[in-house]
Amino acid sequence: MQETAYPADHLKALEAMASCRLIAPGAQEVVILPQHCWLPPLRKKPMHQEVGTKLRRLWLRVLLLAPYFMLVISCIQISVALVGSVHGDAQRWMQEALVFDPQRRQEVWRFLSYVLLHQGAAHAALNIVIQLVLAVPLEREQKWLRTAFVYFGGGLAGSLSTSVLAPELFLVGASAGVYALLTSQLANIILNFPTLKYRLARAFAVCVLCLADVAFSLYHHFLLNNTCPRVGWAAHTGGAVVGLLVGLLVFTEPDTPLGQPATLPLGAAAPKAADRKALTAAIRCGAAASLAVLLTAAVAVNLWRPN
Repeated sequence: MQETAYPADHLKALEAMASCRLIAPGAQEVVILPQHCWLPPLRKKPMHQEVGTKLRRLWLRVLLLAPYFMLVISCIQISVALVGSVHGDAQRWMQEALVFDPQRRQEVWRFLSYVLLHQGAAHAALNIVIQLVLAVPLEREQKWLRTAFVYFGGGLAGSLSTSVLAPELFLVGASAGVYALLTSQLANIILNFPTLKYRLARAFAVCVLCLADVAFSLYHHFLLNNTCPRVGWAAHTGGAVVGLLVGLLVFTEPDTPLGQPATLPLGAAAPKAADRKALTAAIRCGAAASLAVLLTAAVAVNLWRPN
């Protein structure tokens, strides 16, 4: 009978020559195995262990990439809305303590605390759904801290703009932060256009949303006389402008799953990458200068204008 030699260090189990019984793996000698006792190669790991490993990796990836910042903010806003709908006294207290009142500008927390309040369940649901849709991909690419800068920057810009341009209005809702998230998508596309996935589709979607909102705002302002509800156009405008500027200032190139920058290949693309780096620096300088001018003007007006 013809016999074949099998190295034992490359097999997990071998069958003995006479009885085809399994022997312990890890043997260093060469075992002679008859052809009729051949066994198929075994998997490195049992199927259930491989499935478990893949599930653990998927769960870890979900944990690392989850949009925690926007989830926490949205949960707080939902909690505030629920407590206000159940307890009338709590709702009146929150309205008194958190709403932005341009006549109480010395209470500086109101410039941001108003984003936690909403005028009814429909207003809260609309803002929370839209901010989650916008922030989930943005927070995955730009991480939570940069997304927080954009969101709170838009909220601060909304209150400052309202106090300057429409001081007769009280302000509640996260619309200014939502507008900041929307326009910051354009900043992300501008800064990372060569490497960003689905860049044209994303740019088209953002432009459609912006145009649709502008059309609704014009209709609501001129045909409905800005009533039922009364929209804070100054807050929306300020949040949109500052969201774009803050995004241009703080956003970076997204990281790949391995943590390496998603740069273009070397070689012929190197000169273009260098030119784009200089262009990015110029864009950031322009955004920083514009943001400084707007912020200084808004703060100066709020300091000098009497309550």
